[in-house]
Amino acid sequence: MRAAQQHNLDRAVRAFFNFHQEVLGFDVGFLNALRRAIPREVEGVDLTISSEDEVVSSLRRLRRAPLKYQGFYSLLLDSGLRITEAARLINNFQKPEKVNDD
Repeated sequence: MRAAQQHNLDRAVRAFFNFHQEVLGFDVGFLNALRRAIPREVEGVDLTISSEDEVVSSLRRLRRAPLKYQGFYSLLLDSGLRITEAARLINNFQKPEKVNDD
């Protein structure tokens, strides 16, 4: 099961339990025991944080990289975006349209 499907299923089961508690008046203790059986979702926490020396080293190596990679790395450093977010931003970037004839 994909992560999104698992997330939606967890939410649906919790809503189902809430309905039984609020509307049908099921025992809260029983429903809480069932809720504890639902696995907790993992939060989007980064596993590693680069040290200052690693960042400096990568910037030195980046001087020889193509300009598109230099821009991408600068975007990551300047914005604090995660790699996947920055890649999505760049891939979905649309060229500006000319609005006026000025």
